[in-house]
Amino acid sequence: MPITIKVDLTIRDDMVSDFHEMILEDQKSALESEDGVVLSFDIVNDETSPNDFTLYQTSTSKEGLHKHMKEHFYRWKPFMNTGAVLAYKHTYI
Repeated sequence: MPITIKVDLTIRDDMVSDFHEMILEDQKSALESEDGVVLSFDIVNDETSPNDFTLYQTSTSKEGLHKHMKEHFYRWKPFMNTGAVLAYKHTYI
């Protein structure tokens, strides 16, 4: 059964450009190289607060989502270690 994860993020002002570049690469690789595991990956940026983002990622199953998260975690770990992510919350919807 498909599952969607919603991720709300606040990115440090001086790192928004780096985040945007990283998340676009992650979006592209998730949609193109995972044998259809990721069905959609939407990035929403709050116009009134340019450092707030919401990500919606739908996968074929919870197992598929966990597989994606393990395979792409390396992109997040170095970015998060910079202190660029000020707030992070994820919810399964």
